[in-house]
Amino acid sequence: MKKSIRFFVITLIMISSLVPLLTFAFLFFNNTFNFFISNDKRNIQSVLEKEKKYIERFVEVNIKDVKLVATSDNVKTLKREEIIDVFKRVMNVRDDFQKMKFIKKNGEVLEVHRDGRIREYKKAQLDYFDKYAIEHGDIAFYTNEEDNTAYMCFASNFLIGQEVYATCIAYMPTDTVDFFTHNINLDAIAEIYIMDSRDKFLIKKADKNFNQNPEIMLPIKNSDWTLVADINNQYFKDILYKNILLKIIVFLVFIIISIIPIANYIANQVQEVIGEIIDSIDNKKRIEGKNIFFYKIYEFSRLKSQINKFFGYINKG
Repeated sequence: MKKSIRFFVITLIMISSLVPLLTFAFLFFNNTFNFFISNDKRNIQSVLEKEKKYIERFVEVNIKDVKLVATSDNVKTLKREEIIDVFKRVMNVRDDFQKMKFIKKNGEVLEVHRDGRIREYKKAQLDYFDKYAIEHGDIAFYTNEEDNTAYMCFASNFLIGQEVYATCIAYMPTDTVDFFTHNINLDAIAEIYIMDSRDKFLIKKADKNFNQNPEIMLPIKNSDWTLVADINNQYFKDILYKNILLKIIVFLVFIIISIIPIANYIANQVQEVIGEIIDSIDNKKRIEGKNIFFYKIYEFSRLKSQINKFFGYINKG
């Protein structure tokens, strides 16, 4: 009986002590993890906002150069030689333009290469991005369907009156372009890439996808592109597990080790009190009043007094 009381008291104390501690530890760890994730997400978004402005400026400058061609007097003549001449002059200045095209809505194409090659042909129907450029006007897009080369393309429409007659497109090989400034380095905590409306990747900074649903997506103005960041939550988990969770576990172990002797002491005291009360009732005698801590508590002291008074009356009788 006494052993079961002692075991029950120790178990009760351990449960009442550990459940709040474990609950606190879990909530603390969860809140800490969420804080770090949200805080770093804000930091990553801040960095990407700056890169977005850089890329938008890059797009704006290139579209502006193509727009100058599309609205030039040479192109307005619609003469083949004039268009070829202005294309060549532009590519002499812009050495990152590999080729330029003048594409009419009826499918006629005039294509001028940097090396001087000239092609004229007619498409039975315009392809996806030919139509896309004509429909959207001043726009940047990506294609890997030209000459087996990946190009960034910058387009501007040629208008007759208010109607689109043709579009001018400049083709820039992607391997000649630095998409990011040198101060961006997020490979460890996020995968950064640019994708277009057809889920084609212009640039990828890491070899694996961290999330199937990117957490940060920033559309780039005047383009078919979106700047994307997949946050590597596992990176933060590893840091938290190694630093915070380990410390929490050590703290809990220390608390448990500290609680055990205290619980054992309290259980012994309770066991002695209950043992004396049971012995007193069984033997019909007064409680001797050992120096037990629990007798200092008012309720136990009063109970002891009442039992002693009761047996005092019995003994007198």
